[in-house]
Amino acid sequence: MFGIGRHGPDGKYAIVLDIGSASAAGAIVASDTITDVNPVIFSHREWAVIKDADAENPTRFIEEAILRIFLVLNSQGLTALRSYDKHANISYIQVAISAPWAHTVTQQAEYEGEEPFTITNKLVESLVETAKTETMNSDDTTAFLKKQGLEVITDQTLHMTANGYTIKHPEGLEAK
Repeated sequence: MFGIGRHGPDGKYAIVLDIGSASAAGAIVASDTITDVNPVIFSHREWAVIKDADAENPTRFIEEAILRIFLVLNSQGLTALRSYDKHANISYIQVAISAPWAHTVTQQAEYEGEEPFTITNKLVESLVETAKTETMNSDDTTAFLKKQGLEVITDQTLHMTANGYTIKHPEGLEAK
């Protein structure tokens, strides 16, 4: 399949795969070391057709999308490659597996004061801890994680607002 292992001129053609939790994409690209132009010769995306969210094999749908990508690359992709360069062969495959292959458990905490106040590191840390504690002590969250066989592997603060505006570093700002 794809003529892997047989090198075309300069071994300059590759398949790039992007595998996500709901889709798989594939592209055939060229690498021209003389002009630094790297054209995409062919690309295609297949979506995972999720028919039953409670299926025993939850990865089956993405596996089917990956299989469809390979079938399309082997037919339409190679046809496009031959149109671009009739002597071309694929020399490399690069695969990127992207998230979320997990679920995001959102956490939220708010603080409002009667009077304007200064946002401090201690206040931010307290709000983050409150959000984490409230979420992880929720029966819905713990039941969901247990049912799915998931565990928390990372926790990050992704978004903070002050006075209705998204702020990257709110410490030291006045809020009301």
